[in-house]
Amino acid sequence: MNLIKRFKDNLGASALEAVLVFPAFMIALLVVVQFALWEQANHVVQVAAQQGEQAAASFGSSLNSGVDTANGVLNQDAGNLLINHDVTISNQPGGQVLIRVSGTALSIIPLFSPAVSAISMGPVQEFRTSG
Repeated sequence: MNLIKRFKDNLGASALEAVLVFPAFMIALLVVVQFALWEQANHVVQVAAQQGEQAAASFGSSLNSGVDTANGVLNQDAGNLLINHDVTISNQPGGQVLIRVSGTALSIIPLFSPAVSAISMGPVQEFRTSG
């Protein structure tokens, strides 16, 4: 008799646990997926900055070729991962070229727009005569 009473007292406990645990699990899953999307977008932006810098710093190259290379990498590799992106490039003192690539990663969490950016700087290759 005591066993039947104990069973009746626990009726609905499983449903209550599911109502409390399931939303917490889903939120945790969304956060993990959002982090993975942000990390992938960050990686693509870094690759675009490095390849754009290498193209702009190459011997006989121009700054526009660096911008075109970075935009090409973003268009090919980012797909829908970046909502928008911006590429800026400039000559720096000491024969250096600096490229900045920034954008906003895809967000699956409402009212959250994670920003990604990368900077790459390197020497401009040029021919110098000795003497």
